[in-house]
Amino acid sequence: MKNNGFRGVSFPLEFQKVLIGRQTDYARLSRAMSRRGNRLSKQFIGAIGLGTKRVPAEQLRKICSALELDETERQRLHRAAAMDYGFDIGGLDA
Repeated sequence: MKNNGFRGVSFPLEFQKVLIGRQTDYARLSRAMSRRGNRLSKQFIGAIGLGTKRVPAEQLRKICSALELDETERQRLHRAAAMDYGFDIGGLDA
């Protein structure tokens, strides 16, 4: 998936940073989401992590909750996802 020319930053990269920072992986995130009643397969999580699928906003909200992200981290992921959809919303310097 291309990043629409926004300085090489895209959702997959930001998502990987969050997972590494939380010391988790696709399977653990999938299990955490299932415990919260939000079933999401590790294959789908892997696909968004690799950029082969885009993450819908509602699913991203659920992912952020399962990862217990703070507001800054949530905004960063939402901004990266929007940029991948082609929205011109500014950079990710925050």
